[in-house]
Amino acid sequence: MSPYDLDPSITQGPEPRKLSHIESGPPGSDFDRQVHDPPRPLPLANAPLGLNWVPRRGYSTQSTTREGCEDLDEYKLLEAEVEQRSRKALVGWKLTSHSIEQLTTLPEKIDHPGAERYIGSELKGYPKYLWDSSTGTTVLATNDMYNEGYVAVSYTWGRWRLGSDNWYWVKGTPWEVPSLTDWNPDFPDLKCHLNMAQLTDILRRMPNVRYFWIDVLCIPQKKSSPEMANVKAIEIAKQGAIFKNARSVLVYLWSIDDGAQFAATMKELSAMMRWYWQIMVSQDFQATTKHNGRKRCDDSSGPRLREDPWFSSLWTLQEMILAPASVWIARDGSHCRLNNNEVLTTHTVADKFHDFPVREAYYDSLGCMSLDPSRDYVQSNIPPSENKSREVMRRWLKWAFQTASITTCVVESRGGMVLATLERKYSQRREMAVLAALKVGNDKGYDKQSETVNGLAIDLWNTLIQAEGGRLFDVSHTSSSLLTNMLPSPSRHVSQFRGIRATCDGWELRGNGELKVARGSKINQPSREGGTEYRFHNRKTFGGSPEGTVRKHIWESSGKKIEVRHVRFILIGNDGSINPFNESKFAGALGVILVTTSNDIHSMDCLWYKAGMYYSTDYETELLDHDIIVGA
Repeated sequence: MSPYDLDPSITQGPEPRKLSHIESGPPGSDFDRQVHDPPRPLPLANAPLGLNWVPRRGYSTQSTTREGCEDLDEYKLLEAEVEQRSRKALVGWKLTSHSIEQLTTLPEKIDHPGAERYIGSELKGYPKYLWDSSTGTTVLATNDMYNEGYVAVSYTWGRWRLGSDNWYWVKGTPWEVPSLTDWNPDFPDLKCHLNMAQLTDILRRMPNVRYFWIDVLCIPQKKSSPEMANVKAIEIAKQGAIFKNARSVLVYLWSIDDGAQFAATMKELSAMMRWYWQIMVSQDFQATTKHNGRKRCDDSSGPRLREDPWFSSLWTLQEMILAPASVWIARDGSHCRLNNNEVLTTHTVADKFHDFPVREAYYDSLGCMSLDPSRDYVQSNIPPSENKSREVMRRWLKWAFQTASITTCVVESRGGMVLATLERKYSQRREMAVLAALKVGNDKGYDKQSETVNGLAIDLWNTLIQAEGGRLFDVSHTSSSLLTNMLPSPSRHVSQFRGIRATCDGWELRGNGELKVARGSKINQPSREGGTEYRFHNRKTFGGSPEGTVRKHIWESSGKKIEVRHVRFILIGNDGSINPFNESKFAGALGVILVTTSNDIHSMDCLWYKAGMYYSTDYETELLDHDIIVGA
């Protein structure tokens, strides 16, 4: 996932608590999040690094529009941020490995990154059971235990379950737990090393914490009676609240052997970031920092981290979002410190990847179109001699922004979170594993509804469409398919634009996966004179006849097999960075290009498909005079 336009996370709602070494920014505005986004980003000098600063959408150098930065002060702040990040990367990371006994202080808790209002009733509550490390037993939780605080353990095991008839007893726990196999065909090169006795031994040695929440030891696993089956269902439904209310969270990466292996993977990530900045910064800057030489990236240890199954589990994705300050530990309990701070999901790992959107915003502000059309933060002008290192960078970027979606824990974006859930392989219903992350209550019983698209209930999709409006559909067209539907799906990127999002009144996803775009929705007619960027699945183009440009692209890309009869430019939002309160003066319109091969647009059989995206600064706005059905 490539969220190069991020919304601020300090707006309406409780302000997240920051780690002590991170400077907090000022509180944001307090108006309706359902329609408006804040008109301006926080000043970079005051914004918490990597959390609340909003990169600006770029503008085409082919048009006569203003450049990305509105004034000199903003440009200087952006330039200073880029320089600060580059200097930190060039200095490198100091990585040290430590035993679990040395984890004497837990990081300050950080809340869910989203500032949206909760939709429906928030499921609240605390766990019924906790695991007591002093006695090695599962106990009924009490208020005193809640007040003392518990640490939740996030790990993955379900894909290695041996079968529904294989169980074993863990000493001190009053129910059997599932037996595991050490092999899964989806992970042919990975042996499952998860051992509950080893994990509980680690927790016993952890200082200053007595109570832990571990799912198989704190949720009855075997439905031995109707009463226990009911307890299990209630506790599973509460998992989001359990992680949210935990004093802290440990991420147990059981495929990483020990602290030395953990540190080796992080050092390779550090080397990649250093290489990126060495090759990107100016020669003068390289000279002043004495980093003229470039050491090529190694990737011998990196795959161990990127391929750890925790980063592909659906349930752990929600846990990552609900507990951004989670501490990562290896199988032996070792943890790493990066520049004297614990390696956490956010403020260490996720924040480092914000180097890429920050620098992209800087280049956009200069009017430099130096990124690949897919906008995946890989520079198109890297010399061929650096292709090996470039490929290493691509692997890390795909992991951070797409397959693991590690950046979702610092980004306020329901669309991004939906896309991240679809990246995770899961054969069952997905709702209970994502509702808390999406900040959506289960009042409508989404998990019980029969009609689904991509593992999510149709009603849940429609709830998100009404809550998010047009920005749910700000999805890059990077699929190999020439024509697609409009929904977020794997292999596409979600970007969250800043400004006024279009409402989607009357829009409805149907049981067959078709989307109705209602009559009366706003559409654009871009000018023939230029000022419009058309973004297709394999290229961009600027200006020209709007419909002619689209027709020509599809005709040529399909091998002259698809002839477009009609084109519509559906508005999903306006960039409000110049004048956020006067819609007629917005700088630009962002939308989806829809096409149909049908001659009769009023026919019940007429289906439309997404051909790409557009961004225009020279256009007229009209109202759609008929319903559009976008094919599944």
